[in-house]
Amino acid sequence: DIFGNIAIIRLKDDSMLHGKEIAQALLSSHKNIETVCIDLGVQGEYRLRNLAVIGGKKNFVSVHKENGLIFEADISKVYFSPRLATERQRVSSLVNGREIVLDAFAGVAPYSISLAKKGCEILALDSNPEAKKWALRNFINNSIDSEKYVYNTCKFEEFDFKSKKFDRIIVNNPTNSLQYLDRVLNLISKKGLVHFYNISSKDGSFRIDDFIPSQFECINIREVHPYSPSTSLFVFDIIRNFN
Repeated sequence: DIFGNIAIIRLKDDSMLHGKEIAQALLSSHKNIETVCIDLGVQGEYRLRNLAVIGGKKNFVSVHKENGLIFEADISKVYFSPRLATERQRVSSLVNGREIVLDAFAGVAPYSISLAKKGCEILALDSNPEAKKWALRNFINNSIDSEKYVYNTCKFEEFDFKSKKFDRIIVNNPTNSLQYLDRVLNLISKKGLVHFYNISSKDGSFRIDDFIPSQFECINIREVHPYSPSTSLFVFDIIRNFN
């Protein structure tokens, strides 16, 4: 992954000894890269990458450009996946007019900002206070009117939505998403759409229909990117029907 001027790499065990040489090769061949980090895995409540600098400047803060937007963050304290750029653009392209959107695990707000640019009203949630800090900066950097969004440092499962319903819900917590699905479906409006992300087996053995009631329908399944040799990140677009 490349986030701004920071390259994030993963190495197999037999390549670890050559990490510094690999980092130097990246720095030499890519003039826009100033820092090379090794990703030692995602961990903890906030799904943070365990990063170690192995080349260049010892810096985890950068500005990333994506689909005409800019996102600034400290990637050692928040999670951001550049590989979701195409997916974020796809979701943004589906918006038709003003919608009320819930970004349930918002991070530094790349989905929220993309949809706010299309005129949506955003409620963004994330329990990581560092995520809110950078998200608010990113809303400002992308000239989003403060009346278009609310960002709360709160866990999705603890937030009081009262009677509020949403036209579109983003559920981007792919390693731990199924436990939230029932509550998500209760929050969606008539003909509303849920973009539900889940790490699933590539063999198609995971069936979202086994987890959703009959008044809902999965209208699209897309493989977003590989996650491991046997699994990938998939998005399931789920619509509420009252036919």
